[in-house]
Amino acid sequence: MSQGAWQEWLYDILIEEAVSNKIEEIANISKTSCDLHQLKPNTVYKISVRASSKAGKGPWSSAFVGSTLKSVNKKYDSPSILWATKSGRLLQSDLTADTIEPVLNAVHLNKTIVKDLCWYKDLVLLNLNNTSVIVYNKTNQSMLPLKSITSVKTMAIDWLTPKLYWSNDDDKMIMRSSLGGNQREIVRLMTEAKQLAIDALSAKLYWITDLTVECSQLNGRKHKTFFKVENFFGKQVMGLTLDLDHMAIFWVVRYNNDYFLYKVDLITEESFGNPIQLIKSTSPSNEELIGGSLWYFNNRFFVHHFNSILVTDLKGRNAAFLRLPEKVETIEIIDHSIHQIPNQIGHDINVIPNAVNASSVFLDVLYDKYTLYWKEVSNVNYGDVFYEVIIKQDYDSVINVVTNLTQYVYSINEHQTYSPFLRVVIKSMTYWATSAPTVVDLSLDGMNVTGTVLPSVAKSLPSKTRAMSKPMPPITSIQHSSSSNSYILYIVITFLCAIIVTFVVLIFHKIHKDKDEKKVLREADIVTLNEIPPHLSCENNAHYLNGDVYLDEDLSSIPKISSKDWKITRILGSGAFATVYEGVVCDSNGKEIKIAIKDAKLMHSIQTIRDTATEQNRNDFLKEAKLMRNFKHKHILQLFGICLEKNPILIFELMAGGDLLSYLRKHRPEIGKQSALNTNDLFSICIDVAKGCKYLEEMHYVHRDLAARNCLVSSHSRNDRVVKIGDFGLARDIYKNDYYRKAGEGLLP
Repeated sequence: MSQGAWQEWLYDILIEEAVSNKIEEIANISKTSCDLHQLKPNTVYKISVRASSKAGKGPWSSAFVGSTLKSVNKKYDSPSILWATKSGRLLQSDLTADTIEPVLNAVHLNKTIVKDLCWYKDLVLLNLNNTSVIVYNKTNQSMLPLKSITSVKTMAIDWLTPKLYWSNDDDKMIMRSSLGGNQREIVRLMTEAKQLAIDALSAKLYWITDLTVECSQLNGRKHKTFFKVENFFGKQVMGLTLDLDHMAIFWVVRYNNDYFLYKVDLITEESFGNPIQLIKSTSPSNEELIGGSLWYFNNRFFVHHFNSILVTDLKGRNAAFLRLPEKVETIEIIDHSIHQIPNQIGHDINVIPNAVNASSVFLDVLYDKYTLYWKEVSNVNYGDVFYEVIIKQDYDSVINVVTNLTQYVYSINEHQTYSPFLRVVIKSMTYWATSAPTVVDLSLDGMNVTGTVLPSVAKSLPSKTRAMSKPMPPITSIQHSSSSNSYILYIVITFLCAIIVTFVVLIFHKIHKDKDEKKVLREADIVTLNEIPPHLSCENNAHYLNGDVYLDEDLSSIPKISSKDWKITRILGSGAFATVYEGVVCDSNGKEIKIAIKDAKLMHSIQTIRDTATEQNRNDFLKEAKLMRNFKHKHILQLFGICLEKNPILIFELMAGGDLLSYLRKHRPEIGKQSALNTNDLFSICIDVAKGCKYLEEMHYVHRDLAARNCLVSSHSRNDRVVKIGDFGLARDIYKNDYYRKAGEGLLP
């Protein structure tokens, strides 16, 4: 063949519609490209090409299989692509990148690079250098910085609310807010999400970390990890996208220089656990599916392939490049069909609940059962509404529940202290949004209740009292007298004078008593420490005066447990003034109560004073019981009772995990061995101790020896573990004991 003969070659194209097998042939094409017109939308075609010349025709090539896009709704703009380039520009093009228009240049973006972007209607949210976010309005070309949102790794939009979701790279959490950056909420703690994807119709949030693919509801509930790779294998999750047309999730995993495409059904309660499919694996030599970020649109994948975008089918085949004259940082596909709306609702969808009407909240009390009612929130027309209910009764443990009912029933147990005050906080919620809290203060004393009085014990204690006689009952006059008004006025004036005189006397008595107490304190302070015998205790505080009479009166309200009802099984440890054993308690039938946390059986430990302790230490030992009788909290060690038959015995609940110091030492990391406690565990332990401290502060007590050795762990199991504060031998009331000194052999921290 002579030189240049190839220039005389022509080409034929064979177009076959896959479903109808309709065939069309276009012959004698002189160029190596051809535009095909009048193709049906959303239709699969097979295309083959052959060369021809004067010498004859060549064979047909293997068929290229592709599909056309869905038909475009004329009410909306055609699908487009937003391109963020590495030079700091923002461009927009059609899906084939044939026509490209500038949107923002580097000057508009302060010469920063757009690392991620998302959109809602005519708003485009730009993540600049993973540090700040700006909202660009394409209609009026305005830009609004969201100053309250910083350190952003990746973003996504819930288009039903609408809300912005982002991964905070510094705090390692996922957060959400309005598109203006207000109403911020924490969605998920302790996660390093590097790409987010949202299924707004199902209120689902999906994200990837370096090693996992995870999901939860949009408010963070029902969290699941459905794919995980081991760190030491060198694998890394690279990209994530949702196919809402076929209800599937796709992600890419990189292993050395190879890439793997995985697929699974959208996660629901029914589909969770469905098998994960490996769709395709590629290597750098195969330019089909490779790279990091992944986008789905219209039965196609748009893959970040080095510095350009690669378009493939859902099997990772039949690839085509979209090339720009600049290097690509990231893209976003814009089309109204991506933000799907439920068909049965239309465009007037509402998933943001109103707040619960405070006037509809009321409490019904029947014996020991409390039923809280409120009116249903009915403005939501898509998805379920449920309610978070927080009930706080003085210093008792706070009840926090979530229910889909408009009532909540709870009971008062026999150990719970009655309080007339009740604070109720109710928030109506959907997975998409949460209402403002409704706070209602209820007074049980002001209610008409049906029930029986709980059993109680009355005890008379000697005390100084002052009494006033009751006024005479009203007298009905049979005959009217002109002097009756004067008589009534005389009675009222006399009654008021009596009240005033009594009030003045009480004030005078209080002032005189305070002067006497201050005088005693001043005289006691004159004594030097060297003059105090070493075997005696000096107490500057009148409230610390040693007196068995007052101590016995204070201990009268603490349950007494006979030595016949308990026995020691083994020793747990010994401290400076006490020895701790493990024991069992017998019930009224003589049956031993075995330790079983799961069966909600009480667990006991017996703490006794050492035989060598002094009488002063004995009283101090019992003062701990006097103090702890006032405490009822989940994170404060519970005192069950005392035994005074021989040496004083304090009976507490048993904390099977031991003291916190030993617990932490036992679980600390060692060489070649990771710690059994992760960051979440340590946070949980700190929160437990902080809650106990907060309760003590509310009760106006200071512990004075708060340390890991004095905190106790209920269980070695992570799920059952509760940390409680114990050892109140040095605690004191910070309101009552303004002056104190611990003498003798007392140990201070």
